[in-house]
Amino acid sequence: MREKAFTLIELVVVIAIIAILASIVAPNAFRSIEKSKVARAVSDIKTLQGAASNYYVSTNKRAPTYMMEDSTTYLNNPYITDSGDAGWNGAYLEQWPAHPWGGSYGWIQNYAWDGDGSLNDGIVVMDDDRPGMGVADNQGQVPQKALIKISEILDDGTLTSGTVQSPISGEAGTLGALTFHN
Repeated sequence: MREKAFTLIELVVVIAIIAILASIVAPNAFRSIEKSKVARAVSDIKTLQGAASNYYVSTNKRAPTYMMEDSTTYLNNPYITDSGDAGWNGAYLEQWPAHPWGGSYGWIQNYAWDGDGSLNDGIVVMDDDRPGMGVADNQGQVPQKALIKISEILDDGTLTSGTVQSPISGEAGTLGALTFHN
């Protein structure tokens, strides 16, 4: 007595149906992943801006520049550990985030962002170097389409004007967001 089995044609048809379904579902899944990364980056930027603003309110000083360049700077993060400034009432962040593409965020104070010649602007930077590396590894580059989408959400949708721009002074994979302006 012979056992029943699938024929080669039946297997090919099933595989073809699975391939068609995968070709329909896969692009949507990848778009969803990229949308979630953009949403997380927008949230992180707003959180960092809020922490810098809270620092200013507490200490009456602009939040100091902080870049996650190596693992030792994390221990001296003025947003998490007491900076010694009078009025410090932190921690202003539970932890310093890494951006969704694998690079690190930074905060730069006293930046001349808006072109008025003064150093009164503070910006959030999305660096393309991974946190804790201390070297230019360029492994966390943010896709241009994602930067444009972030700009559309936070600003005017272009990367050459407004408060969301890239690149900053020719640095690849960076984004700035105006926080303070006098």
